[in-house]
Amino acid sequence: MDVMPFRFGKSKIAGLLEYLIALILVFDINTIWLRKDNLGDDFFTYVGVILMIVYILYSGKLKIKRKEIILLIISVIYAALMSIGNLSVYTIIQNTVTVGIGFVVMLQAVKRNHESERKPLIEKFCDIVVVLASVSLFFYFFGTVMNLLPGKTTAFYKWGGDRTVGSYFNLYFETYTPNYLLQILLGHTVYRNTSIFPESPMFAYVLCLALAKEVLGKTKCSIPRITILVITIFTTGSTTGANVILLILGLYELQKICDNRTHKSWRAIGVALLPVFAVFLIYAVSYLMSYKLETMSTSYNIRSDDWSACLRVFFSSPIWGVGINNYKPIYNSFSSAVYRTGIGLSTGLFILLAQTGVSIIIWPILGLIRNKYERWGYSLLIVFLVLFSVTNVPYKLLNVLYVGSILITSKREIEAKGVV
Repeated sequence: MDVMPFRFGKSKIAGLLEYLIALILVFDINTIWLRKDNLGDDFFTYVGVILMIVYILYSGKLKIKRKEIILLIISVIYAALMSIGNLSVYTIIQNTVTVGIGFVVMLQAVKRNHESERKPLIEKFCDIVVVLASVSLFFYFFGTVMNLLPGKTTAFYKWGGDRTVGSYFNLYFETYTPNYLLQILLGHTVYRNTSIFPESPMFAYVLCLALAKEVLGKTKCSIPRITILVITIFTTGSTTGANVILLILGLYELQKICDNRTHKSWRAIGVALLPVFAVFLIYAVSYLMSYKLETMSTSYNIRSDDWSACLRVFFSSPIWGVGINNYKPIYNSFSSAVYRTGIGLSTGLFILLAQTGVSIIIWPILGLIRNKYERWGYSLLIVFLVLFSVTNVPYKLLNVLYVGSILITSKREIEAKGVV
């Protein structure tokens, strides 16, 4: 019997490029590798930009549309003008590449992927996160919690100063920060699962984005994938992650209630249970936040001051902001009454508003706005904004992928896609 030879066609190569892009975007969220090996904060951003340019050229038969060239020119000019007068020549070039070129090629990669018959890029991001979560759970329970795994070494990196962490084959790092959520349940100190990230909020950020997509952006939920993500979020010890799980559940119930395909009796039951869920949500959030305020009041005060400082800078220049990656005005607006051990910030959304003003809306204007939105798109956008407001990742390409995917795709279209 003749055996058909395996052919690695163009679609397969494009699909693998998409997975590689999704992987790089996850690595770009301030992973320890960037600081352990002195690669620079934007190393993976540059790699991602190069990969997306290759992907766009490859999927477009080495042709670039005139509209794409125009958008790229507008974006580069915008990024350059938003940097001049505030920063060094190097930073102007950096902003032009990462924001001016990076944002546009990310959006165009999402559109090219959307026009194909392959699995959406945002779905491939979720696949990567589920695998990362699974790997972290293995090392967390058998290594960090039970200390059964051999091969643990020591790694050094810079994150608000020099830090020393435990490392399992450079695939998982122990940052030795207490997990207050599990400490409540177990009654003794348990470290957080931070995977390849320097802090649990960074890990919780990508986990919650993937969880929101799994629960709110699909007609059929995968219980095993959701279970892995939820368990991993709790092992991070992030109160933000725990609260976002509750937010996602609430939005999911609202979607079911508002869905016209839901039977009237079930909608009535959902409406009746909504006040009960609201009370539970308020109680749960209040309990978690009160515990965090008691144990980490300094952290809460710093985060509040971060928001206030960014908003003061934003209102001083609400249209154009003070310039991309220009942090000096924000630092100068810190309250002298709040004690800080460093000058790091804890918000992405408010940094973006302070540095770019309302001009940041140029990105959805650049060809992404649709005339019709699915309800799930609004739900995902709410989750994204909540996470973005408390995580310092203002100019990461993953944000552009997430918002861009919400704006140009629909749930029905996603479910009709293939799996390559």
